[in-house]
Amino acid sequence: MRVHLGCGQVRLDGYVNVDYVQTPAVDEIVDLSGVWPWPDDSVDHATSSHVIEHLPMREDIREDGLVVFFNELGRVLKPGAQAELRAPFGKHQRAFQDPTHRRFIVPNTFLYVNKEWRDENGLSHYPITCDLTIVTIALDGLSPVASHRHPEAQQRILESQWDVAADIVAILQKPAVEAATM
Repeated sequence: MRVHLGCGQVRLDGYVNVDYVQTPAVDEIVDLSGVWPWPDDSVDHATSSHVIEHLPMREDIREDGLVVFFNELGRVLKPGAQAELRAPFGKHQRAFQDPTHRRFIVPNTFLYVNKEWRDENGLSHYPITCDLTIVTIALDGLSPVASHRHPEAQQRILESQWDVAADIVAILQKPAVEAATM
């Protein structure tokens, strides 16, 4: 099973298209900031575009929309399966312009999905229970000031200027189950 999380008006063929409101594109209505209806280890691939920045912030961090989303993503992905998450880059005005955005996403946001990183940084008490590996984090929609530069120059520009990259795209993977040794 492949799931398109927060599909809105966009239907992807070959995916179960889900959102919290019914549109012609939606196959299933699912609140992505709550418990998802799929069994553990049942999803081969997940994708979402411009969804996680909309998830509600809640006073009880255990119920925070992004925390729940990450935990549910980690629960439903099959071992070895990947998820591609796209959001407005936190250093671009697109991240701020939409009044329905609830949070800003930067590359380090995705560090928290990895259990080893949380443990190494003394954050094992956080209510994030997923254990995903970052495959890649990329910035998309680079402005002309950075798009044709050497990667080191691009990095300096990205660190020092705003509105250089429009989106952030993270590919996360659930670790594969290691075969038992005999």
